[in-house]
Amino acid sequence: MQQKTDRRNLARRITVTVVALVIAVAATLAVYFQDELRSRYSRWRYPRIVLVTFDTLAVGFTGPYNSDVEFTPHLSALAAEGVVFFRAYTTVPITLPSHASLLAGKSPAELGVMVNGDEVQDWIETLPEMLQQRGYRTAAFTSLGVLQAEFNLDQGFDFYDRSAAPRNLRWYRTADEVFESARQWISENAEEPFFVWVHFSDPHEPYVLKSAPPDAELTLDGEVIGQWNLTTKERQVVQISLPPGSHELTWSSIRPPREDDRAETSLRLALFKPEGLAPWLSNPPADLTAEKDLSTPFTLELENGKDETISFRVGFTGRTGDPGHSEVWENYQLEVEYSDRYFGELREYFRALEKDQGTLWVVVSDHGEGLFRQGALGHASYSYEDQLRILWMMSGPGIPQGKIIEDDFVVIEDVLPTILDLLRLGIPGDLSGLSQRGCWRRSGCAERDEWWAYGVEHDADGTPRISAVAGYQPPLKVMWRQRRSPRFFNLLDDPWEEENLGTIFKNKPQHVPPEFKRLTRELGRKVQHFEGSLERRSWMSLDAEKQELLRSLGYLGN
Repeated sequence: MQQKTDRRNLARRITVTVVALVIAVAATLAVYFQDELRSRYSRWRYPRIVLVTFDTLAVGFTGPYNSDVEFTPHLSALAAEGVVFFRAYTTVPITLPSHASLLAGKSPAELGVMVNGDEVQDWIETLPEMLQQRGYRTAAFTSLGVLQAEFNLDQGFDFYDRSAAPRNLRWYRTADEVFESARQWISENAEEPFFVWVHFSDPHEPYVLKSAPPDAELTLDGEVIGQWNLTTKERQVVQISLPPGSHELTWSSIRPPREDDRAETSLRLALFKPEGLAPWLSNPPADLTAEKDLSTPFTLELENGKDETISFRVGFTGRTGDPGHSEVWENYQLEVEYSDRYFGELREYFRALEKDQGTLWVVVSDHGEGLFRQGALGHASYSYEDQLRILWMMSGPGIPQGKIIEDDFVVIEDVLPTILDLLRLGIPGDLSGLSQRGCWRRSGCAERDEWWAYGVEHDADGTPRISAVAGYQPPLKVMWRQRRSPRFFNLLDDPWEEENLGTIFKNKPQHVPPEFKRLTRELGRKVQHFEGSLERRSWMSLDAEKQELLRSLGYLGN
């Protein structure tokens, strides 16, 4: 009798185990097939996904954000075909962390990617990885050295273009160069579902087209050896033939002066690897490697004591120091126009391949640029609207045409979940970004109570430190900068921070809105939070080449 009972119990346990296994397998298969169905839907609905990012693009210089602008027709055309997020923001005006936030849907502090030169850790799951797992081919064509593959932003890409401009010339590529590289890959993969990221950085400093006329010349004993545009920051290497005797090698500025040039405005020259010159210098300068101001010609006295002509190479680069407003604005507009032109070339190429239909276009800028509005020219160390407002537009299947999301505030972290929502791929629960697909549906835009942004400066030794913090509780903003009192703004009434409400509150403290009081109380904690995140970030040990890269692009000072 006991044996029968034992057999029954054993049979029950086996049955329960088998049923549990069947249920587990069925659940696993259900998840697999559900994920596979989602993947197939996304590839069918959006067989091509194109992400175009514009580096350092001030939104006021684009038609979709400023109706007076006529020199960005291709951006305006995309805006007419899709959705424009008029009040979109980055949480840091620095290229690498902003792009990492865009591709991962999390804040830079969460990612540990706080400044250029940090490393994107392997645990961070990015959009290209997600799409690669769903059967998309993936490729990236970037144009700025701070996004090169060594910083590990290439994870998830089948092809990450490493043919950046030759490093002995410059640390950036122009829009035509990026477009040509991307066009070849697109042509080769046009029949397969793909995701391609194209990055244009022409509006980034240096503000000059590569076709600009020369601004400097080099002479030997008064005879012109060559002329170059030093403002492009390209490195030049010149072969010098030196006959026997004494000679003068002279660099001169031929930059036309402007009426609004400042006292400090001038062309600056920097020699690199000048040791090749050393044997022939008859009167060596005190510091041959120091930057030279070409307001007056810079001359090296050379002596060839041999009986025959000798030959050596000299390398140099340069920049325009402290340019005036008119030069910056004029050249910046030309650079934006140039980027827009090749964005148009990219879209036209899709039409030529008959691949424009069904393509999802996502166009984003990583941050803005000061351009002197608040007395600030650059971007990395500030938290003004000029640096933090970004462009974000989308067009493609399921996206309405000509819709402007005007009064709702969104951030760059929202781009990834919005794309995933469109593709029906499911949104990971640990993202801080929110899907904004509801902006053109009944549910409306997803709102966040507040968010915070920061800027970074580098000390003389390259150590980064928090230099600015901004807190948003839309439409209110509090802004802090080192050695200054907090400033307060209502961005719906004052979108470009022309009226500091703090001056009013100082005389009438009883009129301070409770939201501003709360943001002010939170400000100190957020400064400490960003400082702690900066200390814990996943920074790389920067070799001399990477330090030169960051210095050349203005991130470590001159």
